[in-house]
Amino acid sequence: MTKFSASETTRLQKAAEEAIDAQMTYQMQRQQELLDLLTKGSLKSQEKKLRKSTKAEPVNQPEEISEDSQEKGMRGGFQMREIREAYPELTDREIRDICLGLLG
Repeated sequence: MTKFSASETTRLQKAAEEAIDAQMTYQMQRQQELLDLLTKGSLKSQEKKLRKSTKAEPVNQPEEISEDSQEKGMRGGFQMREIREAYPELTDREIRDICLGLLG
């Protein structure tokens, strides 16, 4: 077995600690990346489920409103107008989602 001097032992210990720190940092970064991917995927799947459950149209397509839904949505239309005035930064889709949540 090779014997190392005290300075060599100290240098080797520091190098080993740095290697362990680098490996742990890499593992934590990788775990965070994987978590972000899972979260992003989970959010996408939740959004797809929400779209299917509400039968929402894609954002860029105009929506057709039947007379029946217009009658039922009169109260919702009033709320949409109030929300739009109070929060002009929200998109129409976000406002509609809020109203759907309010109307149950």
